[in-house]
Order: sequence, then C-alpha cells, then structure tokens
Amino acid sequence: LYDDARIVGVFEIMEGKVVSPRGQWCGARYKARAIEGLKNVSPGAVVEVGYLPYLKIGSSYLLVLGEFEAPPPTIKSEEEFRATCKPLLPANTIMGVWRGAMEVEGDTSDQAKRSTWTVHLPGYVDYPLGTRTTQVNGEKHLWFSDLVKRLIGEQ
Repeated sequence: LYDDARIVGVFEIMEGKVVSPRGQWCGARYKARAIEGLKNVSPGAVVEVGYLPYLKIGSSYLLVLGEFEAPPPTIKSEEEFRATCKPLLPANTIMGVWRGAMEVEGDTSDQAKRSTWTVHLPGYVDYPLGTRTTQVNGEKHLWFSDLVKRLIGEQ
C-alpha cells in the first residue's frame, strides 16, 4: 500500500462535507493539515482528500493517499462515477479503503510525544505481521512507530 501511494502522513482533519449531487451519494471531501509527513508531504501542508465519509473533524489519521481504486458501491458503473462524482471529489483519495485511513490516538500536536502515538484498528483489516500492539481503553491498538516501519519495509 505504501509503495503505491502518492502521499502518506499523519493528518488532522480540519473540515469535511458530503458530496451528493442530485441526491446521488459520491463520498466526502476533507481538508486536512499534515502533522507528520512520511511520503511526499511536509508538516503544515494542507491537502484535500476524499472519499470515505467517516472521518471525524478534529481527529488525526494516518492517511495513505493515491488515485481512485473503484467507484463507491452506490454508483452503478465506473462510467457513471467518472461523469457524476469524480469532478466533484479531490484527486487525493484514501487508498485500501479502511487501511488507508487509520485513526491516530495520542497527543499528535506534540512531536516529542510521537513514541506514545497508537493507531486504532478498524475491523476486517490485515496488518503487517509482527506489528506490536497495546491496549487502549480496552481496545487493541498498534504502536504508530512500529506500524510505520513495517509499512515502509523496514524490519
């Protein structure tokens, strides 16, 4: 996923809106500020991303961004998606569906606390083998720094 991505980083979601022309659901647009750049983005950069509609304003996410992989399930065909939705959505899209937007827990406003950041595990997703985990409020989380090392191919 990392190798195929155009942009990878930790971003704070600043604003977002649902994109629904003529009642046809296409997804969502977000404005996000880079907290940490891992690939092709610098801290402080603001980018527009789409199209999954579940990101929370004010929360931080490890985002893996690239080209659209497939149209949303509400769209009947790729042609319909390209005509109706694609012009309204940002070029940077969340890749790998749930794997491309993982919520980061911890004080992401302070780089000195990076070693304490964890990543909330969305369900039904496989992660790099051997990624260290911890419990946060009774839920299994991945250690951010360990996940990043494994995503970029370090051991």
